Amino acid sequence: GPEEGFAWLFRSEYSHVNLEEVDSEGWTLLGDAAFNFGWATQLCVDDPALGWQTRYLIRAGANIHATSTMGALTPLDAYLRGCTAHNVDHAREFIAVLEHCGVDLHAYARKELEIHSGQHFILSTWNNHLWRWVPTKRRVVYKYGKDADQLQIWLEDYDALSWFCCGRFDLEIFS
Repeated sequence: GPEEGFAWLFRSEYSHVNLEEVDSEGWTLLGDAAFNFGWATQLCVDDPALGWQTRYLIRAGANIHATSTMGALTPLDAYLRGCTAHNVDHAREFIAVLEHCGVDLHAYARKELEIHSGQHFILSTWNNHLWRWVPTKRRVVYKYGKDADQLQIWLEDYDALSWFCCGRFDLEIFS
């Protein structure tokens, strides 16, 4: 099927690539793939192919907690930032990919919190109306289930700019 074709293409393209090397923007391949995966994720759209590149990079041994050169931005952060393009405020699809790859989700979440010193925030959101990144502060919230494969991660508005949709509604009222 198509997944096997993607696996063949992936192995042929990335077999000799250092998975931890960073690009000109400071991201690893997994960070780039996670951002693109998030950017393509939309509510009510179930397309497993969106996560294939992320899945294969994880299977190939990419570090799931690799941080960018811009700071402690992990592939999860990249995914969540990408998700803001379509107002998706959860990491359900990303978690499904991690689980499919055999990652212990509770251990994964604990490590993410450790990287972010217990205060995990996304510091910018894509705003389609303004067509730009807006410096909003959104908290990343973790909810653990009883079993290691039960985890939920979502974004919560944290500052006034995000609560009021970056002032967009104020602009509509005063125009």
